[in-house]
Amino acid sequence: MAIFLFSIFAMFAVFSFAGISPPTDMRGVNTYPLAAIKTERGQVEKQREKALRQTRDADLDADDRADAVKDLAEADARLKDLDSAAKALKEDPVEVNVAHTGWYALDHGIEKWQQNPALMIYKLQSSVYKFSWLLIPLSLPFLWLLFFWKRQYKLYDHAVFIIYSIAFMSLLFIVITLAAQLGVPSGWLGTAGVFIPFLHITRQLKQAYQLRWWSAVLRAMVLTWFITIVLVLFLLILVAMGMTG
Repeated sequence: MAIFLFSIFAMFAVFSFAGISPPTDMRGVNTYPLAAIKTERGQVEKQREKALRQTRDADLDADDRADAVKDLAEADARLKDLDSAAKALKEDPVEVNVAHTGWYALDHGIEKWQQNPALMIYKLQSSVYKFSWLLIPLSLPFLWLLFFWKRQYKLYDHAVFIIYSIAFMSLLFIVITLAAQLGVPSGWLGTAGVFIPFLHITRQLKQAYQLRWWSAVLRAMVLTWFITIVLVLFLLILVAMGMTG
């Protein structure tokens, strides 16, 4: 458990150092109209300033000056319309369609995701670190299925296997992240991120459970699918905790 906790802590520390984190500028559904108005207003203001400079240019001929005056008037009218739209949105916010499942906790959680997705993503990121130990009990039944007829291996043996495996993967992600910061080509890193975990799982299965190579390879392939299922279950649990918490 010591190496497991250390590797998990070190991995998230390196991720933070490398700037790997979910986006924090996500807006809720109510803020999108106002954000769009603000963006367009900035563009119209730039067009207005350009048209204003042209009207003050003494070297412009009469036709160009008339076009500049026309553009200036259109920009002023557009700004007035945008200000009116923004004021109306502030006074009468956009109604958000929230799912109504009949389960209050779930409906409230969906509403929280819609209103403040950035906060929910941040909570999810924090939960991944805090509840990473859940990967151990979630993985136990799937690993047990690979050896349930071999009575010499108990749940404790499977738990030790899982702990060392997760610790190795965490340390591998640390190395890959640091290598990326040093400028190692992404192609090499992607190849390492795909093949090294599979090779490690195969060798670990062979040595820990005293298997032949072909048996270890087959079990590693099945375990790879099991790992995908475990990760999906882990994320679903964290999302559910964030929605109902």
